[in-house]
Amino acid sequence: MRARKSGYFAALGGVAVTFLVLFSLGLKCNVEGTRPDNSPPTVEFANIPTEGTTFTSQPLVYWFGKDLDGFVAKYQYVVFKASQIQLLGYDADSTAVENSFFVFLKSIPHDLWIDSLNRIGKTLDSSFSEKVVKPVELETQQGSGQTNDRVTLFASDNPNDIILQYIFLRAVDNANAVSDVEFRKFFRTNNPPNTKIEFDNHEIYYSLPDTTPTWKGISMAWGGNDSIDYPTGDAPLEFFWELFYLGEDPLNPNPTDLKIKSFDSDDGDQWVNTKNWVFPFDPQTGQPVRLSTGYYMFRVTSRDDAFILDPTPALTVFYVIEPTFDKDVILIDITSTARTHRGVVNNPSIYRPFYTSMLADAGYPTDTIWASGSSELFPSERLLSRYKSVLVANQDPVVGISDSLGRHLMKYLDVGGKVWITGIYNFTTADAKGLFAELLPRGQRILRLFEDEFNFAPSINEAGYGVEMGMDYFGLEGYFMPFWDDLEDSINCVSGTNCEANYQNWPPYPAGRNEEFIGAASLLSSPWPKSLEVDTVKVKQASVLQASFKIIFLDKAPRISYATISSIHPRFPNDAPAEAIYLFNSAYGSSSIMHGKPAIIRYQGPTFRTAICTFPLFYIKHDQSVEFTKQLLQWFFSPDPVS
Repeated sequence: MRARKSGYFAALGGVAVTFLVLFSLGLKCNVEGTRPDNSPPTVEFANIPTEGTTFTSQPLVYWFGKDLDGFVAKYQYVVFKASQIQLLGYDADSTAVENSFFVFLKSIPHDLWIDSLNRIGKTLDSSFSEKVVKPVELETQQGSGQTNDRVTLFASDNPNDIILQYIFLRAVDNANAVSDVEFRKFFRTNNPPNTKIEFDNHEIYYSLPDTTPTWKGISMAWGGNDSIDYPTGDAPLEFFWELFYLGEDPLNPNPTDLKIKSFDSDDGDQWVNTKNWVFPFDPQTGQPVRLSTGYYMFRVTSRDDAFILDPTPALTVFYVIEPTFDKDVILIDITSTARTHRGVVNNPSIYRPFYTSMLADAGYPTDTIWASGSSELFPSERLLSRYKSVLVANQDPVVGISDSLGRHLMKYLDVGGKVWITGIYNFTTADAKGLFAELLPRGQRILRLFEDEFNFAPSINEAGYGVEMGMDYFGLEGYFMPFWDDLEDSINCVSGTNCEANYQNWPPYPAGRNEEFIGAASLLSSPWPKSLEVDTVKVKQASVLQASFKIIFLDKAPRISYATISSIHPRFPNDAPAEAIYLFNSAYGSSSIMHGKPAIIRYQGPTFRTAICTFPLFYIKHDQSVEFTKQLLQWFFSPDPVS
């Protein structure tokens, strides 16, 4: 019997081996049976955060899911307030939610989760003015990831309200089977955010149709905080902003002329995460919007992670000028007429008629002369914006381009203006102009570099805008300071008489009477004047009478310097540097260190043009100054540079 059983099992084993061999060779066998049904996935909340927690901000909620015969393809969740569930006809309170509501949520097809709940949310919004319900769907990577999310909870704009709400979560596997719906109960309180604007509304801003290499637009910045709900970090705020045109009424409380407003291209709504913008661009179109002259109101409000708005939006009102450049030339006279420096002509009744007639005879008459005895004052942006070019006359060796004037002329140049300066020591700081004689031994001459001047400016309470203007807008590197020594005539000289005989008692040139400027020689071809020659009649007007002496000037202008040009422009290194067009003519010829150095320099900037005469053009013969003015202003106003 045992032997027969052994033979039976041996035969059975042989059949099994034969079957396996045949199967491995690819032979088909018809096997009948029923494939097991797909098992739905499961999902559970982790213990972080715990059930019933009250939050003041949006919590990071964790869960985990699994699927025994596949993988979890996505997680779907939604948050409802208990009151919203009740409005939908289900029971819900702090102890439980009606079971049929879970059945309803599970019954939503996996691919209609977002659309179905969005429709319910819109119904709650339109019928009951409830806040919008936002369903969420998180797709995994073959079952990996998406097991937590920063969940948006509902909150009230009343900090004393505590909102009861539930998060409902389900999982969907790779075969579209849906798990049971799990839930967690949470509470939320909230404090509204506070919005602020970071912008100087005391500044007057220029506006152009588009940004340029020198005008970068009007930069607006804002921000906010939610320090009660987020005491240790930045709150995740969103912002909605608007720019209104007010015209000439800055007090308009209800602006209606909306020019630009915020736009989020990612989701197409008006709420943005960014905290800055540059006008005149419209974020929705990406195109610039014309900002004409007048007052503007920028208003911005923030909302927190519970979509609660700041009840008091921040706003600022500021003034914008759109340049018209409808006039040719304005004359700005910065000469200090109250000073009694010798070797200058600072009587406006003498030199101003020269400049006005020079402009008129050149074909560019001016209708405005701006002058002030204070270095703190400057012509307004509205005035400057009407003129294509500015002529600055500086007969004074002390004043020069002040911080306030320099800053506003640079703003004007950035929007396409043109500035021509003619005068003495135009760009140096007060150290070089007022304290120069005290710092240097008698008769010493020095080349002062603008970079050194700029770094030195803060020590004497200057910002150095004048020096910066010389570097960045005129392309200069420095100024050679001749240190003209206004030595008095011998006290034996009778007041009012010619004291030339006493000059032999002075130190020899250049330590003593070292005035030497007799004009400038052109590097340009006709019709530019071949040379600019001093008018000795005007030079003699530089005499200054005092009780006991009289300084006599004959044919050489005092206090005249020359400039040095940066070989590489400090602001626009890829553009051509400034160009010397006239050179210093010294009465002493090549024996003078100043002879042949740049006396008139012009610069073609990317959007602006400048020119500098290191001497007052007042000293030049009238007919030559007229022709020079004509050629320079033609170069200023030409669409393309001309030689």
